[in-house]
Amino acid sequence: MKKNTVSNNRGFTLAELTLSLGMVTLISAATFSGQMNLMLTASRDEVYQGLRDEVLLSLDHLERDISLSTNVYPAIGSAGNMRTTGDTTLVLRQPVYNDDNTIAPGAFQYVCYTIPNNSTLLVREEWADKNSMVPTISKVLNKNIVGMAFLYGGKTFTEVTDMFAVSEVYTLLIGGQPTGTPLPAGKSLDVSDVSDLLQFDGLVFTGLNPTHLPPNLDQINLDRQDFLFSSPIAGTTLRNHRAPLKLERELI
Repeated sequence: MKKNTVSNNRGFTLAELTLSLGMVTLISAATFSGQMNLMLTASRDEVYQGLRDEVLLSLDHLERDISLSTNVYPAIGSAGNMRTTGDTTLVLRQPVYNDDNTIAPGAFQYVCYTIPNNSTLLVREEWADKNSMVPTISKVLNKNIVGMAFLYGGKTFTEVTDMFAVSEVYTLLIGGQPTGTPLPAGKSLDVSDVSDLLQFDGLVFTGLNPTHLPPNLDQINLDRQDFLFSSPIAGTTLRNHRAPLKLERELI
């Protein structure tokens, strides 16, 4: 006699379908989140490397001009358009060369590095004469400098009594650039976020003027943007110093 059997093949219940869809959603979300984190990390790395390369290139310009100069100069320009050596402005006096590459006696030109009007622009200027009305050449070297400072022979500007006697100039550049990602909730930037960047063996930075940095940090907080910083430091010997040319760089 033939026995009737009931097939065990049946469709998915609504509960099983719901559970499966939920698991797929969780796996997809985890995968997407991982991909986003990788993309954000890659974006930060790319921004940081580009920022660092730009800052180092600017520092190269500074090192070259300092090493070619005879001395730091107190001020150039005329009334209403002066450039005065200080915490965030550096004026250098350089010799003028003849066509045969010999130095023209008593002839000088002047090079100035400055950040105008609390901007983030690092500008290099060439002045034909110390009393000129305007520079003969003005070029933006970097658009992402949020802080700059100089030490003159290991001293801050206010501690130097004779600029002509300065033999070494140490330069600190702080570059800053947004990563394109929102600033985390509850997070804000202040000077303490970059204060550890101001450490350099053998130098005391407590006297540096940080007035240029806070306005930029205020704007960063206003825009709620995640930011990266880079701060190479270099020390360069002036040509009028009798010791061999000295170039030092500390990458932090």
